[in-house]
Amino acid sequence: MKHIFLFTLVFLFRVSCGAAPVPLRDPAQTYDLFRVSSLLEVRPGQVSIDSLLQSPGRYRFVPTQNQLIRPNDHQKAYWFRVEVTNETPDDFFLHFVYSGTERIIVYEVADNRVVATRSLGRLVPE
Repeated sequence: MKHIFLFTLVFLFRVSCGAAPVPLRDPAQTYDLFRVSSLLEVRPGQVSIDSLLQSPGRYRFVPTQNQLIRPNDHQKAYWFRVEVTNETPDDFFLHFVYSGTERIIVYEVADNRVVATRSLGRLVPE
């Protein structure tokens, strides 16, 4: 299976989130991962990827759908969670709109460990 790198408003990682994985079957198709993700609103720096992986039941993620996200509120940070499965031999390019977001860290997780990390956002040099 090919690796898939995801990025979104603040944080996103790939683990089982209770919902069925989103099957990616067509690289030309658009997938609305925001709609099927779940989120956790926290204070910046309050929750680490390690704590999420070690104690996932401790955190209450809620469906992202219809949630108000405030990317310019420096008192809030968000973890987004979605599981995807690439059902093709092809690589996927996943694009998320993050206009105005200062910092984004993307974690790709497999077998309950981080296998890739990527940083982006307005304050991250390209």
